Amino acid sequence: LVKNQDRVLSRDEIMQALRGLDADIYSRAIDVLVSRLRQKLQHPGLIRTVRGQGYQLVNR
Repeated sequence: LVKNQDRVLSRDEIMQALRGLDADIYSRAIDVLVSRLRQKLQHPGLIRTVRGQGYQLVNR
């Protein structure tokens, strides 16, 4: 997300980027990871969900 600020990334694109981490990644797992990122960032609005498309890191 950081390398693609303001661009909507689909779950598939995010999964492809994470595949090199030696982990089984499932589509719903991306939702959980994004939720955890939002909590850690303490600014939930930084990562925007674009319904039917994916996620976007908003450049403030």
